[in-house]
Amino acid sequence: MIEPRFYQYVASEMILGKRNLSLKDLTVYRLDIFKDLYKGLNMSETTSLGIDGRMATVRAISFSDQTGLQTSHINISNEVARIVTYKNKDECIQISDTLFKDDAFKIYTVDMPITVFTEAVEAKIGKLALLIKALNETCIDDIPMIINDFPYIAQVLFDKSGILVKT
Repeated sequence: MIEPRFYQYVASEMILGKRNLSLKDLTVYRLDIFKDLYKGLNMSETTSLGIDGRMATVRAISFSDQTGLQTSHINISNEVARIVTYKNKDECIQISDTLFKDDAFKIYTVDMPITVFTEAVEAKIGKLALLIKALNETCIDDIPMIINDFPYIAQVLFDKSGILVKT
């Protein structure tokens, strides 16, 4: 079993990006010893020029079973990702859930104290860490705890597991 703080670190990188200052306390997970121990869980970040002329950034991790997660729709002002997408190449599945709606950023910039927004980001990091753990360890025990945060992805994982039978 992998240390839970490792999943927190990966989830933080997926939502906040590698350059975020809040990750400085967790930099031990960037060391080569962790990269060797947890092969396949390195987060990659690519930036390209989108169709509309804006920079489009995507952060992704891959798992050993040809599945992966990616975050996208990065907010320009604070580099927080707004969409998470589950991909399964073998089954041609690509399904997305919302991490943060546009309202969260509007409220954050107008009336919300920064601590409330920070708590919301930390809560999403915790939920994404549970999803990453479930996918990496191919264990759906944690999926009920994230079904409200990632309903579409959780539904796909339940369907794939065969636990739920559609009627």
